[in-house]
Amino acid sequence: LTADEADRLFRQVVSRCPRLVDFREVCENLYDGIHITDGEGTVLFINQAYTRTTGILPAAHAPFIETLGSTLRILYQGCEIAEANNRKIKLLHPAALWQGLNRDACTPYPVELPAALAYLRKEDLPVPPAPTDWLLVTYRGIPLGWCKHLGTRLNNYYPKEWRIRMQAP
Repeated sequence: LTADEADRLFRQVVSRCPRLVDFREVCENLYDGIHITDGEGTVLFINQAYTRTTGILPAAHAPFIETLGSTLRILYQGCEIAEANNRKIKLLHPAALWQGLNRDACTPYPVELPAALAYLRKEDLPVPPAPTDWLLVTYRGIPLGWCKHLGTRLNNYYPKEWRIRMQAP
């Protein structure tokens, strides 16, 4: 659908449901991302929050992105946030470091320097009382990565390729 067709469809929906007159405005101003498609998967609407949190841009920016892609050699784009494995979600490290991460939706696990260094060496951390499975390990408000609370222990999800191998003073 073109932008005009999507707008026409939106107007038809609004005309049938008068309470939805301010729906577009409400959607634009929500903190949560909104992504509306038709039955065939065609994108009808994306609000600013969706763009901010996913990095997916509205169709109006597509020509610019295509120009960049054809003139630059893009090695990697996007931010991996999680992977599904046997109906379980495993949070990935780039999501913890992503500037767009809604930290209010995460359970922080603030640590002091010795525990932060232990985390970065991929060692065990002391087990805090935690109401959720996934904890965002932070040092002085800076996210370091994820760990999973398993009741009596924590699984350290810091990438093993990145771990510190030497002892710091």
